[in-house]
Order: sequence, then C-alpha cells, then structure tokens
Amino acid sequence: MSRPFAIGVFAFTSIFCLLFLIYPIINTVKEAFVDPDGGFSLSFIGHALTNPLYLEGLSNTFLLAVASTFLAFA
Repeated sequence: MSRPFAIGVFAFTSIFCLLFLIYPIINTVKEAFVDPDGGFSLSFIGHALTNPLYLEGLSNTFLLAVASTFLAFA
C-alpha cells in the first residue's frame, strides 16, 4: 500500500469516526447536563436514576460486565 493511499484511508476513517461516533457521544453527554434554559443541571441524571426501567437496564449491564470479565479471566 502506498503512503498517500494509507494517509487517505487514515484520514477518511478518522473523519468518519469523528462524525458518526465521537460527535454524537459528546453531544449526548453535553445534553444530559444542560436544562432547557441552557444552564447546568443534574435533573436528567436524577430522573434516570429513579426510573425503574433504567435501573433494571443498569443492573443488567453491570451483571453482564461482571460475568463477561469473570469468564474472560477464567
């Protein structure tokens, strides 16, 4: 593979990841801490931690992470 082609592939991959992976994650995290007036708020986090559906998903994720870590270690 030639050097210019490798640089082009790297640039395309980097731009693709920025647009479709990094930017949405940053935007989602930013919006989680901003209230409708534009100020900093933890209210959305509080709502998520009191919703039984989200708590069940969080506990399932934790159990899956522990189980997969244990199996990978074993």
